[in-house]
Amino acid sequence: MNTDIEKIISELPAELQEQARSCKSIEEFNTFVAENNIELPTDALEYVAGGCGTSSKKNVEVCNKCGTTLTEVPAGLPKPSGTSKYCPKCKKVLISTDWHIEKR
Repeated sequence: MNTDIEKIISELPAELQEQARSCKSIEEFNTFVAENNIELPTDALEYVAGGCGTSSKKNVEVCNKCGTTLTEVPAGLPKPSGTSKYCPKCKKVLISTDWHIEKR
């Protein structure tokens, strides 16, 4: 969960903290906030409204082996069928099972 949201949760009474942390989606958290009349700071409102808050993190494809951000397969290298990416550190063309997406 977003660090700013975690700070807000940690300031709630103990019984509400547990409920807030059990929310499995932004929509569920929004409902929890509304039902419990919890006021959120402006920057947190953007986050729970489906924005990215003040964070500029983006989804990137990352090599499972070394953690390097992947690029498009360079011209001249064989490209397997389906979705593939290139790891500049491992110097390999990867298929989708060889990489994952994370926020950076």
